[in-house]
Amino acid sequence: YATNALANPVFLDGIKINTVIPNGYCKLKNHPVDNELFQFTRNAIEQSSKNKVVLLFASCNELNELREGKRETLNNYGNILVQTRNNEIYVLKGATRSEFIKRMLEWGDVNISKAVSRAAEKISAYYEGDLYGRLTSESLGILTTDTSGVYTGFFLSIPDENDTLKPMAGIGGSTVIKERFFSINLYEKIDNNFDLN
Repeated sequence: YATNALANPVFLDGIKINTVIPNGYCKLKNHPVDNELFQFTRNAIEQSSKNKVVLLFASCNELNELREGKRETLNNYGNILVQTRNNEIYVLKGATRSEFIKRMLEWGDVNISKAVSRAAEKISAYYEGDLYGRLTSESLGILTTDTSGVYTGFFLSIPDENDTLKPMAGIGGSTVIKERFFSINLYEKIDNNFDLN
């Protein structure tokens, strides 16, 4: 996900974990707009999933425009999450990254060409009107793996500033760090210029 990016240390249960966000993205900081965005996003994620928000980030340019009042929503953003159970960070005792990757591969096939083909069909159908305003959420499955984790693709629709559903593409990387299950997720608005590569 990131090259030449700076580490952002976070502390979870007293354990220091260095997180890295992609180049061109900035983490939210102590700014009124960022604070409101963080609170809204954290509530939405933590109430609808078994995850705790570790870090939120967005396109640096878009985030600056949002702070300056030049835009109302973000089109390129992401998050780092850690899995919880009973509202506590879930510790996978003895879990290793390689074991996690092996288990994930047992649950799903890696077929990037098939996933990209399905993605292209969905995007075409959306813009040809077949799915306009109806694309809600769909997993593309596992796209690839490496020694760091497992990478999955997905589509989802979220309301924009006018409560119109806007289609988003996402990729998520999942891994185990210090016996905790983490994911880093990137989202990008799908428009006529969207490039699957």
